[in-house]
Amino acid sequence: MVRLKFLIAVIWVGLFLLPLLASAQTRDPRPWDAPVTCPRCNSDRVVYILYGEPILDEELHRAIDSGRVELGGCEVARDSKRWECRKCGSKWGNVIP
Repeated sequence: MVRLKFLIAVIWVGLFLLPLLASAQTRDPRPWDAPVTCPRCNSDRVVYILYGEPILDEELHRAIDSGRVELGGCEVARDSKRWECRKCGSKWGNVIP
């Protein structure tokens, strides 16, 4: 009986959970590389605010070190913004539509 439950759990993970995780990683690759300018002052010194618990790979470390990405924390609120201007401090782009 225990083996059957284990087998069902393995099949469930393989069929349902792994494809969800794989699609989550490929949905929005490197959005911080998109050319963005501040709608308030037209500066190109903008930073992408990344929420959640990201996978900190080498590419993301470089983006954080270069100032293209800022970690916004684990919790996303209704008023959380996606972009921030380093020149005027303006924030825009709702994370939750």
